[in-house]
Parts: sequence; structure tokens; C-alpha cells
Amino acid sequence: MRGLGLSFLLRRAGFSRLLLGCVAVTVLLTTGFAAVLWTFSVEVIPPGALSFLSAPQSRVLGISSVGSASQAAAYSRLISRTLRQAWPGVGFQTAGALWADPIQLPASGSSPVTTQVQPATLAGISAHATLTAGQWPPAPSPGGPLPVALPAAAASRLHLTVGSVLTGAPESGGATISLRVTGLFKPDDPGSTYWALDLLPTSGISVHGSTVIYAGNSLASITDIYGPAVVNPAAFGRGLAARQCSWFVLPQARAMACANIGTLAANTSAAVSQLTVAPPQGLSVTSGLPQLLTG
Repeated sequence: MRGLGLSFLLRRAGFSRLLLGCVAVTVLLTTGFAAVLWTFSVEVIPPGALSFLSAPQSRVLGISSVGSASQAAAYSRLISRTLRQAWPGVGFQTAGALWADPIQLPASGSSPVTTQVQPATLAGISAHATLTAGQWPPAPSPGGPLPVALPAAAASRLHLTVGSVLTGAPESGGATISLRVTGLFKPDDPGSTYWALDLLPTSGISVHGSTVIYAGNSLASITDIYGPAVVNPAAFGRGLAARQCSWFVLPQARAMACANIGTLAANTSAAVSQLTVAPPQGLSVTSGLPQLLTG
């Protein structure tokens, strides 16, 4: 009887070892499969998200507002702080611009067209545009004309060359200002996200039309705005005052693709809403990124 009992116990122990072996194999297979899934999620899913985020134009934010130079500096800090909080771990490029009041040139005869040139300083423009003639504007000299570089297409329409001088008064009023053309330029890539900070078309020519009723008559009014008439940053405070400001912001595609897209979508929408009501004026934000992330 003792022999039979011992044999039975040995057989049960053998079955237990077989069972433990099966469990061990199952655990190894499950762990390996989980590792494959993890690798798939890391290596395959981000490129899938990247297919939606790879085009820079789909991610860029164009931001603008009315404001002085000091308000523009405060807005810049607010934009950076708000987007860092919305996009943790996601870096982004940004650049800003200051815009002065358009300079209104003297009217020619009875023409209904008002011609204006808008000075501005755009950070980093020399890396995104090529001079076709002359040089980028130096700091202005006291009492002299304000050096500007114009888009080549705008200069051609106005029949201007390097050395030409324009004189006019700011649209909002004030003393006359003279502009001396030091250079002509054209954008390297008009479709670049950099130009999201440009308040004018990359052609350098913006046409605005309106109809005015005067003494029962309908009168057409057309305003042609040329620019940006790029100035040296030192020009602001030396005859020019900032009236508008603008920025472009471009987040990193790969970092966004590897993040939680749902969270980014909610955070981005909240950040845009927060910026649009920022005191004192609020910011205008143009972007398809919130809708892209949500979709």
C-alpha cells in the first residue's frame, strides 16, 4: 500500500510540473505578445499621427492684436506661457513682428485710390527672404529719412527703386515721415509658415474697397496698402510707434504625435480661447490645429 501511495504522489507531482510548465510558457507568450504590441504602438502609431501633423501649415498658429511695443512684449510672454502649459513636452518655434500706422502718401489728382505704405519690423525676415537689390535697412539716423526695404512686387507697382524717397503722414495723424528705400526683397517660400506673422499678403500688396454714401450719392473708395516696409527694430522709438503686433507659432510634429492627442486637442482649444480674451485687447488667433487634433 505504501508503494502504491508513493507512486500516486509521484504521478501527481509529475502532473504538477507539467501544469507549471504550461503556465510558464503561457506567461512568456503573453509577455512577448505585450512587448510586440508596445513596440507596435511606439513605432507604428506615431507615424500614423504624423501623417496628419506633418504639414507645417496644418499646425501653425497666426496670432495678432492691436497694441503698443510694451503690450506686444507682455503678449509674447503670455503666448509662450499659455502654450507651454497646453503642450507639455512639446517644443515650438515662434517669431514676432511690430507694425506701425500705415503712412498715407499724397493723393494723385482726383483718383479715388488712397495709397499707403505700412512700416514693420519682422523678426528673422532675412532668413526667409532674399534681397533682389540694395541692403536691409540700417538703424535710422537722427533727422534723416527712415530706411526701409520693400517687397519687390510692391516697389515695382509704385515705380520705386533703391534710393527712392516717399513722404507722407501716418493714417491716424501726426507729423509727416519720409521713407528711403534701401533694399528690395522677395519671400524665399511664400507658403512658409513664417509668413503667418505677416498682416499683408506675401505679394506686398493689399487692396481694400468700400462704398461711401455722401449727399445721396454712392462713392467708391479704394485703399491700396503696400508692405511690409521693413525697418530696423531701432526705428521703433525713433519716429515710429507700434500700433499692431503679430506672431507665428509652430509646434513640433513628432512630439505632438507621441503625446495624448485627445488631451492636446482639449488643451489647444482651451489655450486659444484663453488668448482671445486676454486683457486688455484680446488676441486674434488663426489656426486649424484645434480642429485637426479633435478630428
